[in-house]
Amino acid sequence: STGHPDRVLAYADSVVAQLDPALRRAPDVTLYWAFSRRAILAEAYARLGRAVDARREIDRYVAEVRTEPKRSALPIALVNAAYVDVLTGRRDEAVARLTEALRLPSGLYISRALLRADASWAPLRGHPGFERLIAGGE
Repeated sequence: STGHPDRVLAYADSVVAQLDPALRRAPDVTLYWAFSRRAILAEAYARLGRAVDARREIDRYVAEVRTEPKRSALPIALVNAAYVDVLTGRRDEAVARLTEALRLPSGLYISRALLRADASWAPLRGHPGFERLIAGGE
């Protein structure tokens, strides 16, 4: 979305170089209030066209969050995962995760209005499940 795909790829390459070994040495931590290093790594893999790696990391992230006692990070984990799913072409999985996120107290992270307006979700437009979701049905 920056209009500089070369910069995006350079940044993603840098993220992978830094975070992949870091996550092998130590468990995931949350950065910048709601973003995990694993979710950032998954998006970087997706940007580099490494869909299998991106899917593995984002699925691991959501699975880890589901095991947390409070699970307060689950809505943002699902939204982050849905975005990576969009980037890697898993449209059905993205819609399922967004549907689950909207069933949780997640107004700070996602809403039907945001899904309709934000260009990040444009690849889902026309998907029957997504159209039902943003119309208010599930």
